[in-house]
Amino acid sequence: MPFENVGTIRKPVSSPVSAFRSRIVLSAGVAAALAATRWPIAPPFLFDYDNVNFALALRQFAPLLSQPHRGYPLYVATSRIIHWFGPSPEWTALLMGLVGSLLALLFLVPLARDMFGPRAAWIAPALLFFNPVFILAGSVDHVRTFLASGAIATAFFVWRGQLKTAAFVLGVAGGFRTEMVPVMFPLLLSPLFLHRVSWKRLVAPLAILAVTIAPWFLFTVWKSGGLHTALTTNAAMLRANGHSFWAEGFTTSAFIMALFATYWNSIGGLSWIWAVPAAIRRSYAADQWRKFAFLAIWFIPPFLLSFAIQITDPDQTLASVATTCLAGSWALTAWRPRWTVLACVLSVALFLFPLERMGREATLPWIQRVCSVEANAIHGVAQTPGPRLVVIRGEYPTWRLLSYYFPGDWIQQGRVLAHANSEWGAPLPRLRSRLVVDEGGGVTNEPLP
Repeated sequence: MPFENVGTIRKPVSSPVSAFRSRIVLSAGVAAALAATRWPIAPPFLFDYDNVNFALALRQFAPLLSQPHRGYPLYVATSRIIHWFGPSPEWTALLMGLVGSLLALLFLVPLARDMFGPRAAWIAPALLFFNPVFILAGSVDHVRTFLASGAIATAFFVWRGQLKTAAFVLGVAGGFRTEMVPVMFPLLLSPLFLHRVSWKRLVAPLAILAVTIAPWFLFTVWKSGGLHTALTTNAAMLRANGHSFWAEGFTTSAFIMALFATYWNSIGGLSWIWAVPAAIRRSYAADQWRKFAFLAIWFIPPFLLSFAIQITDPDQTLASVATTCLAGSWALTAWRPRWTVLACVLSVALFLFPLERMGREATLPWIQRVCSVEANAIHGVAQTPGPRLVVIRGEYPTWRLLSYYFPGDWIQQGRVLAHANSEWGAPLPRLRSRLVVDEGGGVTNEPLP
C-alpha cells in the first residue's frame, strides 16, 4: 500500500483502452520531439571516446579493454538487441539515447503529479526536456540518459510506497549505470526516516535488490578478470580520468571541478529560481517538508559523487538533475503558464549562448566545435592512402575515435600509440605516410622520418 499523506492526486477513472491509447499518443509525441531536437545535433559518426567504447562492446564485451569501461552490461545487452535489427553502431547509440530520454520524461510525469499536482505533471518534464545537460546526453552521450531514467523511475516507486518494485528498478538501473546503486540506495531507505516505516518492510526490497544486482555484477566481475582486478581497475580509472578531492586532495584543479559540478547540477535551476519567493508565499513550503526532504535525500548522494569523487562531463550529473526540475515545477505552479515557457526559453538560451567560462561542455557551440574538429580529421585522414601514422596534436579527436574508423593505421596522441583500437607496444612497421592532425582537425601530410 502507498504511504499515507504523500500528497497523491488521483486522476478521474477512465477505461483501460482509453488510458492505453493516451499513453501511446503521449509516448509517440515525446519520442518525436526528442528525435527532432536531439538527432540534428548529433554527428553522423561516433562522438568521442565513450561512444567508441560502446560500439566496440557490440562485438566484444571486455571491460579491461574499455569495451566499455566499468561494464554496464545491461546497457550493452540492450544495445545489442537494437543493433541486431540492423542499425549501425551510430544509429544504435542514437536510439539508446532516445529510449533513455523517453523513459526519464514519461516517469517524471506521474511523479511530478503525485508530488506537486496536475500542473507540475507537465512543468517538470518540460524543464527536464530543455535542460542543457539533458539535451547534451540525448544528443551525444547517450548512455547517461539512463542516469536520469533510472533515478526518476526508482524515485517514482519509492514515493508511491512500492518499495519492492523500486528495489527491482534500482537493481536493473545499476546494470545500465553502475553508480546508480550507491547513489540511489539512500532514497530506497528514506521511508525509514520520512514515514517511520518498520525496518521489516525493507527486508524484502533489499533482498530483491541483491538478487537483481547479482547476475550482472557477477558477470561483469568475471569478464573483468576477478573482483580484485575489477576494483583496482576502476579505482585507477577514477584517479586518471578527472580531477577531484578524492583523487588529488584539496588542489586548485579539484576545486575548479567541484565548482563545475555545482554549476552543472544547478544549471536547470537558473531558469526558474526567480519564482521561488512567490511560491513560498502562496503554497507554504514549510508544510511540505516531506516532499523537500525526499528531494534532498535524492539529490545529495549523486551531487556529492560529482562534487568530490568524479566529474568529467556535465551529463554525469543526470541522476540528480531531475530533482531541480521537480523543485522548479513546484515553484512555477504558483505562476501562469507563460512563465514556465519563459523558464524553458531561458534554459535553451543557456544551451545556445553559454555563460563565459561556465561549463561550456553543456552547450551547442561546444558540441558543434568538437564535431567540426572530428569531421575534419576523419575526412582528412581518409584522403591519404594507408597504412598511416596519424599524430594528433590537440584534445580532439581522440586516438580511440580515429583508431575505430581507421583500424589499419597507427594513431599517436600524447604518450599513447594505438593500433586497431588497442595500445601498441611494438616497433612501427613500414608505413606509407605520416599525418599530423592539428587542434582544428586540419590534416597535414609530413615526411616520414
